[in-house]
Amino acid sequence: MDHRRKKNPSRKPASRLFDWRRFDPAMVKSDDLPSLAEELTTYRDRLPELVEHEGEYVIIKGRECEILPDRESALQYALDHYWPEAALVHRIRAKQPYDSVGGAEL
Repeated sequence: MDHRRKKNPSRKPASRLFDWRRFDPAMVKSDDLPSLAEELTTYRDRLPELVEHEGEYVIIKGRECEILPDRESALQYALDHYWPEAALVHRIRAKQPYDSVGGAEL
């Protein structure tokens, strides 16, 4: 009888977590194109107060933040206030699951 552990095909592998407290703006490759490095840095810097609203959404433009309860209202706020410029709309969490495919991080 084979006593080796069999793989369970329905079991998902554990997600890797990115800790936003460790974000470094040098991680963003901009190739001299506009990027959201300043907004991501603001997210990192304001994380202690943002995690009080974990699960909600934050809109960040430069150093300004607005917190809204759901994705749809956050996207609408970003469009109404910042279009056609880019703004970061992000679900608030201290650690974020991510996956990689090939060499790309998703």
